[in-house]
Parts: sequence; structure tokens; C-alpha cells
Amino acid sequence: MKQLSPDDAPTLTQLDTLTLIALCKTPMHGYGIAVQINIDTGYSHIQASSVYKTLNRLREYGYVQECDIKPGTASPFQRKIFDLTIAGTSVLELACSEQINQANLGLHRLLFNRNARR
Repeated sequence: MKQLSPDDAPTLTQLDTLTLIALCKTPMHGYGIAVQINIDTGYSHIQASSVYKTLNRLREYGYVQECDIKPGTASPFQRKIFDLTIAGTSVLELACSEQINQANLGLHRLLFNRNARR
């Protein structure tokens, strides 16, 4: 698995970003991530199968990794638990920063254009 630097990073999809954000809270399995995304966004259509496909891609990029289940937290179902890597944290910081910059630009243009039209 080749770990990508933030400069070489592929463009993250919205589901990629939401998955990484969910993993900021705590390591989770795919179903838990889907539930967290639905809670965080108010969506109700994010399916665990989509999240698992996303997790596999993010693992190939080196942004998430499988981690061991903590003792005493065994489940009757064998689930893969995922966590952010350092590269995943870095690329998420970059993606969030870019989104903040885009939002600020949009707000600036909305305010400037609205005032200029009056």
C-alpha cells in the first residue's frame, strides 16, 4: 500500500471527507460510520455498503487503517474497525481548509455582488 502525501492526494469525494470526519471522533466499523454520517448531516440515505467501498479506497490511499479491537469490546459479529492515519488526518485538514476558503470566497462574492447591485 502506497501512502500518499497531501500534495499528491487525489480529490476527495464528499463521502470520503465525511468518512474521515466521522473517524476523527473514534475508530469505528463501516456501519457505525454510516450511522454517524447520517446523524452529522441529517442524511438518511448513506448506506454501510457505500461506506465500506469508501473505506477500502481510503485504505489504499493510506488514509485509514484497520485497527485491533480493544479487549473487552468483543462483538458477536466480527467487524473491521478503522481509524485515521497521520496521512488521513493531514489530507482531511487540507480538504477542510480548502472548503473553508471556498465558502469564504462565496460569501464575499455574495455580499459584494448584492451591495454592488443596489
